[in-house]
Amino acid sequence: MNIIKSLVLALAMLLSLNAWAEFDPQYGAWDGLLKKHVKWLPDGKQSRVDYAGFKADRAELKKVLDSLSAVSKGEFDTWPKPQQMSFMINAYNAFTVEFILTKYPDLKSIKDLGSFVSSPWKKKFFNLLGEERYLDWIEHEQLRPNYADPRVHTIDGILSGEVPSPAAPPSGCYFHPRCRHAQARCRVEAPALRQVAPGHFSRCHFAGEMEF
Repeated sequence: MNIIKSLVLALAMLLSLNAWAEFDPQYGAWDGLLKKHVKWLPDGKQSRVDYAGFKADRAELKKVLDSLSAVSKGEFDTWPKPQQMSFMINAYNAFTVEFILTKYPDLKSIKDLGSFVSSPWKKKFFNLLGEERYLDWIEHEQLRPNYADPRVHTIDGILSGEVPSPAAPPSGCYFHPRCRHAQARCRVEAPALRQVAPGHFSRCHFAGEMEF
């Protein structure tokens, strides 16, 4: 009986290690998909997500999503705050793309995934840290209350990689080193918080102007 228990424990530990091994804290695969499917428009001022391209690479996207879902709450809780925040931002963006792909190309906006009485940001459709979650859980129940940083805002752009150190924040918009929509203004001027839709606020110079 002791041998069986030991084997079961060893197998559980091995499965846990394998799940962790699938997660890349540098977000290399996700960053690769973004570089491939987020393109600048001809005016050089705006960029657009190629959802058709993401759909063609959906198998690769699924690997990214599975790796994010494989992270346990216990493991997440051991990370420093900047790494936790980076994880949440990348998870938000990756699962947003997947959410849109569930109906693409038969929609014009993520809002089409909701209804007059049901917000798409409240719809549970992915697993994170061991439970079924929704996008507003990441933004309003994790990023805003748990990371005391006024630069956390509604995630209007697609970000990847590591969050800059709070000890040496970048000039201008905090997110410009990681945002593929960043422009010259973003590097020197911090955006003010403003309402871009009912109940949705953003610290982004171009929120509401770009199509994501």
